[in-house]
Amino acid sequence: MSECVFANEDLVHLILQQAELRPSTFVAVSRVCKGWRAACMRDDSLLMKVVTESAFLTKTVLMGIFALSSAEANKLKRTICQSRFGGVMYKYPCSVTVDALEMVGGVDGMKLRLKKRALEQASIEAAFGENWKQLQWRKQRVY
Repeated sequence: MSECVFANEDLVHLILQQAELRPSTFVAVSRVCKGWRAACMRDDSLLMKVVTESAFLTKTVLMGIFALSSAEANKLKRTICQSRFGGVMYKYPCSVTVDALEMVGGVDGMKLRLKKRALEQASIEAAFGENWKQLQWRKQRVY
């Protein structure tokens, strides 16, 4: 029975509208399956509701919600929060979400970006194998 409920995009969207999801949870939920991703990206009202559940967004969460690149996220208003493993953590005020949504071209623009990324990843995997990320990123030291 629950499979029928969670496979129904309309019901998942309704459930997510009523849930009090934090932005990081929303990003995780949107990655569960294609149907849930479609429910999350049905319109911008759900995105904006989720953003208001937090006092600020981290760069990773902001990029995950709005399908932004790192360079695009860097263009938005932010503050440096703390040093982290020799780097920094950026905090974005929730007010940047309007700019982020405009930057990506709304929900339709986000869908196009994600489709393009999926096609690019598929072509990379075809050329270099499914473990291509290990070739791209150097190993991180554990502190």
